[in-house]
Amino acid sequence: MRSLSDLVSSRGASPALASFLAWAVQNRLNLLVVGGTGSGKTTLLNMLASEIPHDQRVITIEDAAELQFDHPHCVTLEARAAGHEGPGCITIRDLLRNALRMRPDRIMIGECRGGEALDLLQALNTGHGGSMSTIHANSPREALGRLEVLTLLAGLDLPVDAVRGQIASAFQLVVQTRRFEDGSRKVCCVSELTGLEGGRYRMQDLFQLDMDSGITPQDYRSCLSTPSCIETTIGVVKRPWIEHFQNDRFVHEQQSSHANAAGDDRRMGSSLLAADLGQLAKVAA
Repeated sequence: MRSLSDLVSSRGASPALASFLAWAVQNRLNLLVVGGTGSGKTTLLNMLASEIPHDQRVITIEDAAELQFDHPHCVTLEARAAGHEGPGCITIRDLLRNALRMRPDRIMIGECRGGEALDLLQALNTGHGGSMSTIHANSPREALGRLEVLTLLAGLDLPVDAVRGQIASAFQLVVQTRRFEDGSRKVCCVSELTGLEGGRYRMQDLFQLDMDSGITPQDYRSCLSTPSCIETTIGVVKRPWIEHFQNDRFVHEQQSSHANAAGDDRRMGSSLLAADLGQLAKVAA
């Protein structure tokens, strides 16, 4: 899968959710993609990157080059381990510091694993809107707590309140992915981070996968209140905000997916019926 249309056609997200994520990328909101191992974080990051306008300069920083998307102004930086004699090590922190001198419009870090989280927060709070990264966590709120720990691994004696303030102002959206029992991968939650309240992160779930709709849920619940990022970007919205993202771009992909699934079910039913008839014929003979 290489685009959000592929995500919708594979039932990994609803058309409205995909349309909202595309709008968020195009309007330069900072996104943090979270999930467990094998949940599709990097795949989703590739899909989101495909929505970046081609007139913007993108710099990707990774341990191993996994981000592969079609963009004419993309610079790929890859970390390097030390040689047998010791020197020659190039860390993600080194690459991130040098990337800031390359006039990036957006910065994408494949995954935050250590002290580079502090440098990423500083970059996001100094004018590099539309940047993205991933992190291992089981929920959006747990991801922010883990990001605090990674920031403290930078070795600076920073107060936790200051770190939380930097995180709250750096990211606007936290997107969670999950791998289900049947092997499918879906976006199960999109949360908005709007600041701090009483020392805790103030968050609201914009999209939440209905986990009570079976082993492989398909339906999403959306919040009623208008997200702050929409009011900041568009202004006052007079109609329900979700209606702005119920367009025809991804609806066709979902309809095609449902039609293909229905065709597969019919073919499977026909095959089972034929097998039953054959078995009955043998018994009668």
